[in-house]
Amino acid sequence: MRTATNGEVFDDPLGKFSKRREGFLREPETVRLKRLCLSLGRMAQAGQYNFPRAKRREAIGAMYFSLSEFIQASTETAYLLNETYMPFYKWKIRGMETFRRIPELCTLLEELMQKDLRDTGVEKIIEQICRMVVGELNAQGISDRKEVFLEEQKGAVFERLVLMERKKGQKDD
Repeated sequence: MRTATNGEVFDDPLGKFSKRREGFLREPETVRLKRLCLSLGRMAQAGQYNFPRAKRREAIGAMYFSLSEFIQASTETAYLLNETYMPFYKWKIRGMETFRRIPELCTLLEELMQKDLRDTGVEKIIEQICRMVVGELNAQGISDRKEVFLEEQKGAVFERLVLMERKKGQKDD
């Protein structure tokens, strides 16, 4: 979708293309919340659960893959919280530099990418990122839970989604 919504329109005398394009600028809230559930779950599983377990076992491969998955899921979560589409992989970090919401996440992710896996600072940064995400979920009214374990937050987002879909179903009747 980012491809369809980015860039300059040079000629649209009737305005039809621009009007259609505007419809793609934001995805429906239910879709955003579904995707947010998935990315929060991946953050919890990879960063908060699997990375520390792999570290205790000294499983370097599992540590790298867990951290990689956590970074990817955190990036996706940040784009969803900023209500913007994620660009092609090589532009993800650059795109985060203009975020209005949790802009400091970009710096933390870059710091995380530079850490030695055995450094105790890795887990501290993971938790700091998770706290930021929880703060933003609370600020946007998506969740009212304070729990830092993101699997809990995923549950709150899912409950909100179910309520939205019920309300929508009642309107359709």
